[in-house]
Amino acid sequence: MPLVSLSYPMVTMLFLTVSSVMIDLAQVVSLLEYYAGHPGGEFDVDHKLGGDLMSEEAFRSELRRMASANGIAFLKEDKIIDLLRSEMKSGARFINVFQGHEKSALLLVTSVATHFAKSKMFSVRLVWSVRHDELRSVRPHRHTFQGYVIDDLQLSGNNATREFRFGFNAPRYDTETQREIAEHNCQTAAAQVSDARSSAVPGKPTASLQVPDELAQRARIRYGSSDFMAAAELYSQAVDKLHTMYVVGECKYRRPSELDIPVMEGLVSAVGAALAMDSNAPVRPLAEQSIGYLSQIIELPQASPAAHAYEFAIRELATILRRN
Repeated sequence: MPLVSLSYPMVTMLFLTVSSVMIDLAQVVSLLEYYAGHPGGEFDVDHKLGGDLMSEEAFRSELRRMASANGIAFLKEDKIIDLLRSEMKSGARFINVFQGHEKSALLLVTSVATHFAKSKMFSVRLVWSVRHDELRSVRPHRHTFQGYVIDDLQLSGNNATREFRFGFNAPRYDTETQREIAEHNCQTAAAQVSDARSSAVPGKPTASLQVPDELAQRARIRYGSSDFMAAAELYSQAVDKLHTMYVVGECKYRRPSELDIPVMEGLVSAVGAALAMDSNAPVRPLAEQSIGYLSQIIELPQASPAAHAYEFAIRELATILRRN
C-alpha cells in the first residue's frame, strides 16, 4: 500500500508508535479529526535558548497557544507564569505544555528545564523539576499494568529518575484513539526535551560538531519530516562512526560519554517508527549492525560513563526486531 504524505505538521507524528500493530482506518480518521482541530502544535527543531530573549508577553502567548493546541482548558495562566518567572527572566524560552492522565497534571517544558505541576482550585503546585543540563537520558515508555496501557515520560538525572504519566480524556474518541493521542504526546514531549537538552547554554561557545553528531542532527531533521527510514540510516551511520572512533581508533579522538545518548535514543525511535509505518521497511540490517557495533563498544573499559545508553539501545532494538 503506497504511503500518503501528509503536509499538516502535527499529523506527521501520528505514526511514532513502535507497536507492530497498525491502527485501522477509523482510528486514522479520528486522529486526523483531532489534530485538524488543534493547530499550531508543530515542533521547531531550532527552538533553542540562544538568540533573542522571549518577553513575558511572548512567553505567555506561547503558553496559551500550546495549551490550545493540546486541548488543555481552564489553564491557570498567571499562576504558571509566576511559577516559571525566574526561568523566564533568565532567558528561558517556553516550548510546550502537556496534560497528564489526570486533568490536573501538567508537564511544562522550557528551554532550561522540565516541570511537573498540579493545578489546584486556586493555585498551581510544583511537584518536581529537572534541569536539562542535568539529564542523563530521556525515554518515552509504553507499558501495561492490570490491563491498562500506560505512556510514561522517564527523565533520568544525576540523582533520580522522574516520571510523568500521559493520558488523553475525550469522550467523543474511542479508547484506542485516545491511547494513540496519549502516546503521540509522550513521544513529542520526549523529542522536545531531548532537543532542549542538546541546546547550547547562553554565553558558552558551541563546539564544532563531530561527524557522529552531525549525522544525528541530520537524522533528527529527517525524523521530524516523518522520513523514518532515512533517519534510521543516518543514526546507524552515526553508530558506525562512533564504533570507528572508539574501537578502531582506541578512543584517541573521542571517548564514550553521555553525548552519545541522543544518538542511541534517536536510533531506537527511528527504527521503531519506520517499522510501524511499513512492516517491510529494510531497517533490520541497520539495527543488527548497530547492535553488533554497540556490543563491541560496551566492552571497552572507557565505555562505563555511557554504558547505560548503549545497553538501552541494544535492548530496545532487539525487542523491536523480535516483534517484527
